[in-house]
Amino acid sequence: MILAGSHAGAERLARFRAEAEVFARLEHPHIVHIYEVGEHAGAPFFALEFIEGQNLLQRLAAGRWSRPMRPNSWKRWPARSSMPTSAESSIAT
Repeated sequence: MILAGSHAGAERLARFRAEAEVFARLEHPHIVHIYEVGEHAGAPFFALEFIEGQNLLQRLAAGRWSRPMRPNSWKRWPARSSMPTSAESSIAT
């Protein structure tokens, strides 16, 4: 999310897009997948996988969390070796 929204400068927009594209490469059952990164009417966006269930506020209110992550467990997450082509994915280029 860009706090400056439509007032964000070119550097922040480039960082937003680069970070979204990096996160789109991650594949893990506990990470929501990013399907598309783009811009509409001058506003950057990314489209996420829909996940059924509670939102964050509901989870916090209920006090329900899955087991906590172990330190450095992220090092085992597979990452895609390269960005998919537009024929393989709907990620906007």
